[in-house]
Amino acid sequence: MFHTARPEDILEGKVTDVYFQRTLRILKEKGVNPVVKAEFIAKGFPESWPW
Repeated sequence: MFHTARPEDILEGKVTDVYFQRTLRILKEKGVNPVVKAEFIAKGFPESWPW
């Protein structure tokens, strides 16, 4: 059985990867508040994408 998040849950921040949760907890415990950046790349869009 696979668990799939609804798009609404993702956009509302209700779901995330467990590694992000663990990292956030560790940083808070250590009193570290770094500035971070992220890069995302879309490899492709669904065939019905409106663009």
